[in-house]
Amino acid sequence: MLNKVLMGTLLGLLAVTAGAQTPTQDMGSLQAGAAVTPKDPIAPTKSISVEGLSPSSAGPLNSTAPDSGPQPWKDVMGWISLKEGMSPDEVRALLGTDYRESSNPKGLIWTYQDQKALLFGSVTFRDGQLEAWTSPRF
Repeated sequence: MLNKVLMGTLLGLLAVTAGAQTPTQDMGSLQAGAAVTPKDPIAPTKSISVEGLSPSSAGPLNSTAPDSGPQPWKDVMGWISLKEGMSPDEVRALLGTDYRESSNPKGLIWTYQDQKALLFGSVTFRDGQLEAWTSPRF
């Protein structure tokens, strides 16, 4: 008996509440049920080609794709293992081939950098030997 009374009361409340709302009730600057259309359509995205760019601006010289596959240079142990006088092959064995190469009067520089520029490191060679390096801040 009590369940029938509660159900009747709930149904009565629902009927009163439903009748109180109208489809054109003000909701700020829009009315309920009104379609929203953007003023300016969103322009389609444009694809950018790296064809014709120099290797230094197209991405790492020796990688197939940025941030793809294992990247030993992102391991702190490779940087800890560096020693002055190492050959480029020894450094490559520790840090990998995912670098950009440049040179200046002081020597040859390999720059390691992830795509988002969150990690950055470099090694400098003079006369074919590791002279200095800056490890990423891990």
